[in-house]
Amino acid sequence: LYLKIKKMIIDKILDFLLIRVLLKFKKKVVIDVFNKQDVLYKRALLYYKTDCLFSKRLLENSPHTNDFEIIQIINTLDKLDFIVDVIDRSAVLSQIEFLRGFQYKLIISNCGGNSSPLHSEISNSFQYEHLLAYAMGPEPILSIQLVKQRHLEFEQRTGVIPVVRRLVNGSASELESRFEKSSAIIVNSRTFSFESYKKYNKPIYYVPSIVNEDIVFNQKSINSKSFLYFGGNGLICKGLDIVLEA
Repeated sequence: LYLKIKKMIIDKILDFLLIRVLLKFKKKVVIDVFNKQDVLYKRALLYYKTDCLFSKRLLENSPHTNDFEIIQIINTLDKLDFIVDVIDRSAVLSQIEFLRGFQYKLIISNCGGNSSPLHSEISNSFQYEHLLAYAMGPEPILSIQLVKQRHLEFEQRTGVIPVVRRLVNGSASELESRFEKSSAIIVNSRTFSFESYKKYNKPIYYVPSIVNEDIVFNQKSINSKSFLYFGGNGLICKGLDIVLEA
C-alpha cells in the first residue's frame, strides 16, 4: 500500500511538471485545429484557451470544466463544417493581428469575466457575421457590484479587511459594449446570471449545469453541521466564510 501511494504521488508530481512545461511552450493561436484546409468551409474563431489542444494528460487531469467545454465547442463546430481557429486568453495583440485577414462566419468569445482582454479589439476590427458572447457568470457590471458587496459584508462582520478578488476589469461602457455588439449570449444555467443579461435584448441560450437538476436530498438525513462545498479562488464570493460561521 505504501509503494502504491508513493507511486501515485510521484505520478501526480510528474503530471504537474509535464503540464507546466507544455503550457509554457503552447501556441497562443491555433489555426485550423482539424486541418481542413479547404476555403469552401465556413470559418469560426473561438477566443478562450488553447491548453487542452496540446496535452491529453492535461485534459484528463484538468481541475476545471472549461477545458472540456472547449473541446466540446470545437468538436461541435467541426461537425457543423467550420474551420476552427482558437485564440488563447493570454495572447497579445501582435500575435492575433494576422487573423484580421480571415472572414469569419462566427466568433465565440469568452467575455463574461477577465478571460478576453482583446475582446474589444476583435469585435471592432475583425471581419465576421456573428459574434457570440460566452458568459459563464453574471453580467459583469452586476458582478462587480456583488463582489464588492460581499467583501464589504465580510469586513463589517469580522473587522478584517479582505483581499478583494474576482473583480471584472474594464469600464462600464466597455463591459456593456461586449454584449451590445453580440448576436446572442450564452450563459451558465437558468440562474440569476440568465436574468442579468436580459437588459441587452439579445437572444440568450444557456448551458445546463453539470450537476443533475433532478437530484433530490433526503432532508431527514442532513446534518446541519455537515456540508459539501464546491469552490475555487475568490472564496468569499462563493460564501465559504458564511458556511464556516454557520
